Amino acid sequence: MIRPDEIIRIGRFGKPHGINGEISASVDDNIDTDALHCIVTEIEGLYVPFFIESLRIKSTETLLLTIDGIDSDTEARKLTGLPVFALKRDNPFLDDPHDGEDGMYAADLVGFTVTAPDGRPIAEITGIEDSTENVLFIGETTDGSTMFIPVADEYIESIDTENKTITMDLPEGLESL
Repeated sequence: MIRPDEIIRIGRFGKPHGINGEISASVDDNIDTDALHCIVTEIEGLYVPFFIESLRIKSTETLLLTIDGIDSDTEARKLTGLPVFALKRDNPFLDDPHDGEDGMYAADLVGFTVTAPDGRPIAEITGIEDSTENVLFIGETTDGSTMFIPVADEYIESIDTENKTITMDLPEGLESL
């Protein structure tokens, strides 16, 4: 059994990439990807190890992973939004990137629902686009289309971690793009 003191949080799973079980993961940019052979996530209160079959770097903070036993987008989708941990014993050089820091990372909000100030749902955050200077939430709207939402403090009114919602006052016209 893996204990919390044996792991370090390094990121969060994003959405599946393709149909063969590959999944994206937003990770801290100081992670040595060559040292990752096993990752851990929390499922129903237990820390579950997953062995990496292949790993591709999409950007400085996004990886594409193929995990042993996950061979369809349906199985990969079950991991979307879950935290990703590394084992300390396999990666003793890692320091917890969240120690001593307040606040949240954009990747922490994957799986949250973006709502308008009036409470109306706008989109579910399914991933993060960080390949440009301006970081964006990738959101799936209620009609199934994709929208890109700027990750900017000036638009965020509140974050409710218990209900997994983020209230944003977005610029006029952004929702209709």
